[in-house]
Amino acid sequence: MIRRFFASEERDILEGYDAQSRHKAAFQLWSLKEAYIKATGKGLAQRLDSFAMDWRRDRPVLTRSIEASEKEWTLRSFSPHPDYCGAVAVRSRRVSVRHLSLRYQSPGRYLVVP
Repeated sequence: MIRRFFASEERDILEGYDAQSRHKAAFQLWSLKEAYIKATGKGLAQRLDSFAMDWRRDRPVLTRSIEASEKEWTLRSFSPHPDYCGAVAVRSRRVSVRHLSLRYQSPGRYLVVP
C-alpha cells in the first residue's frame, strides 16, 4: 500500500518507522489523504501520489499539490478510539475543528467527554 499509493516523500518518512508505528502512521496518512480528495471533489480520480502531506505535526499540512496553494487548506486528524483514526480537510485557513468523545452509558444514551 505504501509504495503504491503514497508520494515519494511520504514513503521516505514511513520507511523510517518500525513496523508497528509504520502501520499506524500509514492509516493516519491514508485518512488525511482520503479526506483531502473528498474535499477537492475529485475522489479517487485524483492520484494519491499527486500530492504530499506532513502528518507528523499537531496540525498536518499539505506540502505539495498541483491543485491549489497548500496554505489554503486546514487538515486535522483525530483518533476516536485507539483502533481507529479519522480526518477532516477543509479548503480554508479560518476553520476551527473540534471533536467530542462520547462514552456509552446505556442503549441510546451517551455522555459527552471533553
